[in-house]
Amino acid sequence: MRLSSSLIALAALAVQALALPVNELAERDTGLDVKLIPIGNTRVKAIITNNADHEMSFVKYNTLFDSSPVRKVQISKDGSIVPFNGMRLYYDINNLPKEAYKTLAPGGLRNCVTYAQRAAQAASGGNAQKFQEYFKTTSQQARQSVARRFQAIAQECSSANQGRTIYFCQDVYRNCQRGLIAYTIPARSHVVNCPDYWRLPPVVNRGLDPDHGYVVVHEFTHATSIFSPGTVDHAYGYEQCRRLNAQQSLSNADNYSLFAADVTRN
Repeated sequence: MRLSSSLIALAALAVQALALPVNELAERDTGLDVKLIPIGNTRVKAIITNNADHEMSFVKYNTLFDSSPVRKVQISKDGSIVPFNGMRLYYDINNLPKEAYKTLAPGGLRNCVTYAQRAAQAASGGNAQKFQEYFKTTSQQARQSVARRFQAIAQECSSANQGRTIYFCQDVYRNCQRGLIAYTIPARSHVVNCPDYWRLPPVVNRGLDPDHGYVVVHEFTHATSIFSPGTVDHAYGYEQCRRLNAQQSLSNADNYSLFAADVTRN
């Protein structure tokens, strides 16, 4: 899976928003993963991932998020810091408004890997009754097919810079509407988040309610570039999905997310 350029740009900003040297990040919060990749003499691509199970908030003042002409990066030449002659601002850190912060949610892709890996194991060699509950069959052929799809999804979710799909965190096609969480365009191998995606809890630890990882698994089952044939949407939610027959269950996206959530959380 390749993150869209807009997401990579946002990630680059988020790195600076920490207002800390990159080599201190792991020391301050082990849930934060930062990768810096040079892409030229004066450009660096930065990818930041929140691997914790909670949101992290960053002050955006004196960073690339700040619209003021302040020092937003530290530049060095031959080991010496290049002087900065712009504005230097002093803020009342005890009375910062909420607009002063940027929030980074936990990584849905990391959760997707966990869901898909555990679901693949459960499909291939786990409890047959549990598989029957979601797919209305226990045939070895069906179990292996479901396991292979989950394995392909886990592999896709493991990569942010390469893969078979492009993941957009914002609605680049302007197809979102109220109540729509995300959508997939199989012909383009594009997966797109809608604003309602960000209103979901990043992580759900019990039950079958959707979280970010759940949605990613759902959408990735649609992508024929990950595993063919892609799924469709016969039904949503546990009660409706349980009414499907075996053929429909094996081709319905939410059955996969529900199964993955069940064997992972419960």
